[in-house]
Amino acid sequence: MFNISPEILKHLEELAQLELPEGLEEKMLQDLNHILGTFQIISRVEVPPETTTAFSSPLREDEPKSFENASQLLGQSRLQDGLLKVKPVLEEED
Repeated sequence: MFNISPEILKHLEELAQLELPEGLEEKMLQDLNHILGTFQIISRVEVPPETTTAFSSPLREDEPKSFENASQLLGQSRLQDGLLKVKPVLEEED
């Protein structure tokens, strides 16, 4: 059985660049261990070989289409040179 220790949780916090509020660690450990235990139970379920996860109908091909009136859809303030202007996701720290 999987078991997330406080040390592993601290490592996950650092990797995700999160800071859990004080007192929430124990609840988070319980929840994560419960989730992992549930997945372990699910993984033991035997699936009959005739069961398939494949799509029964083929997916359509992606075909890019231009929208001529983007400013009406998004508003002029969000467009720059015909492209959607968004806030930066990653910024360099000084």
